[in-house]
Amino acid sequence: MNKRLLFWICAALTALVYGIMVVWSLPIILADAEGLLPFDLRPLGYSHDQTKSFLAALSADGTRFYQTTQRALDTAFPILEALSLGGAIFILLPDRLGAKRFFIALLVLPGSVFDLLENAGSCGFVTGWEQRNYA
Repeated sequence: MNKRLLFWICAALTALVYGIMVVWSLPIILADAEGLLPFDLRPLGYSHDQTKSFLAALSADGTRFYQTTQRALDTAFPILEALSLGGAIFILLPDRLGAKRFFIALLVLPGSVFDLLENAGSCGFVTGWEQRNYA
């Protein structure tokens, strides 16, 4: 498959997943949590007390939605984003760089890995909270 076509497919899927989160899943979680910001909308992080407040505000249905729907979307997004950004870097760098283009494009990976780790950690918070409060 043509590398430019593959890039555009990844970019479109990335935008689609992001759009779904912004207009559908995150507003559902925000409403369920009584207006408290979900972890994904706190780019500067969150304290222990903020985490407890957010989790306490989530209903059992909101917790399940967070663990299933939001987690699936939030797992797909950083992977697609890395593919899109890495693909763009690879395509835009001059051919004369050869294999170096591939290694330069890999520089996007740490951001995706850290995002996935943060997502796994926040899902762990939600799972632990649910087991203590809704069992």
